[in-house]
Amino acid sequence: MNRSQMELPFAASRALLWLVLVGLLVAPAQAQEAPESASSDTTALPNIAPQEVEIRGQLETRFPRLQRQPLVGFNPPPRVPILSSDRRPLIGEYRQDTADLPGSPLRRPDMAPRSFRMGSALLGQVEALSGRYFDRQARVRVQAPLSRRTQLKGRLSYRGSEGHTPIDALPDAASTRDDLEASAGLQFQGEGLSGRVYAGGFATDYALFGALDRPEASPPGRDAYGGTLGGELTIERNRFAVEASVGGSLASLSSDNIGGSAPDSRAAATIDEQRLHADGRLTLPLGRLSVEGSGSYDGSDFDVQSPAPRNGWVHRYSGGGAVLWRPRPDVNVRAGALIFGFQDDTATAPVTETYVAPDVAIDWYPGQNLHLYAYNEPGTTRHDLRHMFDESPFTVNQPTFRPTVRLWNTHAGARTFLGPVQVGVAGGYEQNPVRRVYQSVSVTDAMVVQAPTIIRPTYDEARIVSGTAELSMGLTTRLQAAASYTYRDAVLTARNDAPVPYLGTHLTTLSLTQSFANQQAFVEVEGIVESDRVATPTATEGLDPYVGLNISGSYHVTSALSIVGRAENIVGGRLERWQNYPEAPQTISLGLRIRW
Repeated sequence: MNRSQMELPFAASRALLWLVLVGLLVAPAQAQEAPESASSDTTALPNIAPQEVEIRGQLETRFPRLQRQPLVGFNPPPRVPILSSDRRPLIGEYRQDTADLPGSPLRRPDMAPRSFRMGSALLGQVEALSGRYFDRQARVRVQAPLSRRTQLKGRLSYRGSEGHTPIDALPDAASTRDDLEASAGLQFQGEGLSGRVYAGGFATDYALFGALDRPEASPPGRDAYGGTLGGELTIERNRFAVEASVGGSLASLSSDNIGGSAPDSRAAATIDEQRLHADGRLTLPLGRLSVEGSGSYDGSDFDVQSPAPRNGWVHRYSGGGAVLWRPRPDVNVRAGALIFGFQDDTATAPVTETYVAPDVAIDWYPGQNLHLYAYNEPGTTRHDLRHMFDESPFTVNQPTFRPTVRLWNTHAGARTFLGPVQVGVAGGYEQNPVRRVYQSVSVTDAMVVQAPTIIRPTYDEARIVSGTAELSMGLTTRLQAAASYTYRDAVLTARNDAPVPYLGTHLTTLSLTQSFANQQAFVEVEGIVESDRVATPTATEGLDPYVGLNISGSYHVTSALSIVGRAENIVGGRLERWQNYPEAPQTISLGLRIRW
């Protein structure tokens, strides 16, 4: 190639380079003149620095000085919402949909159908402790989901003790006892349908050391055993609901009939009970109202084999209806009546009593943190054989099993919620035409060191006026505290307003729970203080105040193993809930808890 041919491409390249340089110089000038030529345009444009373009052999471009968008003058002005001329603001207090749910009394909420097949197929817990006086405790709980809607539950509880010596002059009067209870149930929960079938049994043995009549004699014993079988069914859809339950039980108790003119006048006695019960409830929606009907029956056949044998049935029944009304979102009203009563065929002359009383409940939520309520819940309390020996160390001495009748059972009060603090005050009035009362009967004899005490159940008319103040606090997620005080003016109206035995005028309770160490440790404190009580309506001297304090705790060593401990009756002293039946002094128990 000659020289003239080589200079031609070089000249073309040099001309192209000049054109690029001229373009770079003209571009900034045009960018600066743009706002002046469009002064009426209010659009904010980005302030972008001049671009550098480097032409390479591979035709790559880069922008090394591309500046960030300036903050001032670039953001658009704030948007002002345009409201419709017919829009009106909300007048009144804002309330969530759940704000009108009743806050008390605490009841189990209606649960949606759930699946039982969660986590492990078998869950369980075993706990065992032992301590002073060979106090031994064992608890077992197991649950196994059989399907998505069916679950099997079982539990077992045992506690025994060789007993302390409550009376120094009577070294053989050890308060030994054994209590065993077990139950199993099959639970089903589906769409609008739930229920369960259950079975259980129990056995108990208790030494009636308070009824010991001679130093050289052994304390009389009291043994009992029994079993239950029953089922429950609930159908609920929208506001329509049907609830029904039916069951039966057998129980037998054997003891010694203490008393008489001679100090060794004992006679074996047994009580057998066969019980049947059934109850149901139906709720029908009618517009803004709902109509509710209910009925129940409970009957026990008793066979008392003692020096004065007798047998017969005790029937307990009730039926009623009510209207459920919600006139306002913050008001719930229940108004109805209940017909109830009992028939006792075990007495020498059969006794039949029937009553009619209003069944009323009003809940009002005038503010988001305030709940006002008033209830009247009449009815009867069942007194079967199991309840009797769970309540007191009574001996077999012509017991009767009539139910306690609550003709008027009225409570009214208020609760307020101040953040994590809940405060409540309430007053109550209860009228009992028939009320079961326990009283002590002493058998005197010159040979006894301490007059033996027989705890006997009897029935009388009673009236109770009460006032309660409650305080609960959730101070932190790990600390919970609750306290309550109750004043009770309880008298037997048929005995010239004599005091009700074994019922203190003042009652105070305390509960405190705390978890710490990253929730590895847990401590619970429970306390109770009950003022002095009388053992009989005519007693001039009463039992000393009952002051009890118990502490329990646990520490999680692993997710499956925990160390547990309990300390009972820390205050010490002679704690007598029942005359001549002091509870054990300070008792400390330690053990393990295993979970899977």
